[in-house]
Amino acid sequence: MPNLSGKVVVVTGGSTGIGYATVRLLARRGAKVYFTTRSEPKARKAHQTLASDSEVEPENVIWLVMDLFDLRSINAATDELKRRETKVDILINNAAASTSSTDLVEGRYEQHMAAKFLFGFDMIRYAVSKAAAILFTKELQRRLDDQDLPILCVAVHPAEQGAATPFFAAVAGEVRQKANVYKGRFLVPIGKVETPNAVAEDNRQIKGLWENTTQEVNKQLAEYKLPSLEAW
Repeated sequence: MPNLSGKVVVVTGGSTGIGYATVRLLARRGAKVYFTTRSEPKARKAHQTLASDSEVEPENVIWLVMDLFDLRSINAATDELKRRETKVDILINNAAASTSSTDLVEGRYEQHMAAKFLFGFDMIRYAVSKAAAILFTKELQRRLDDQDLPILCVAVHPAEQGAATPFFAAVAGEVRQKANVYKGRFLVPIGKVETPNAVAEDNRQIKGLWENTTQEVNKQLAEYKLPSLEAW
C-alpha cells in the first residue's frame, strides 16, 4: 500500500469499530485523518489510543465534531473542514446508527436510514447504506464522469474483514490504475467487484433515489435557513 503523507482523509463514524480501524490504518500510512463522531468521550478515547500507537503521528489524527442526525451539525462540520483544509483526497462514509430502535430523526427519518444514507448525502451526496449505497454510488460516479472530474467512487461491504475493504478501496493503486473496472462498483472482501441485485442496475431507480433525496434534504435545509444543495 502507498505512503499517504500529504493526503487528507475524512472518515465518518471513526471513533469505534470499523471506522476506528480504518482511521488507524490510514494514519499509520502517514495520512492526515479527520474522524467524525458526536461523542466527545468516544473521540477522546479514540485519539488517546491512537496517540499511543508508535506508528501514528498524534497531530495527524483530528476529531471533527459531527452529528449525522442533525443537518446543522453536518453544515457546521463541513464549514470547519473547509476552514482547515483546501482539499480532501479521500472520504470514507462509515457512520451508522448503533441502535435497533426505529425512532425517527427530525420526526421524519428512521435512524439507520438517516445515519447510513440521508444525512451523509447532505455532506457529500454519497451513501453508505446497503442498497442505497450501491444505487447512489453509481449515480454519483456518472455525474462526476459527466463533468470530467477525476474522482473515483465505490461502495464497499466490509464483512468479517472489517476495515480491509474500505482501506483497499481508498488507497490501493490497482483501483486507480484500473479505474474503469472499479468506478461506481460494489466491492466485497477484499477488493473483489461483485454484481449487485437487479434494483441496483435499474437507472430509473438510481436517478429516482438521487432526485428524491435531493428534494427531501433541501426541505430540511430550508427549514433551518441553510443554503440548498448545489445543482450538479
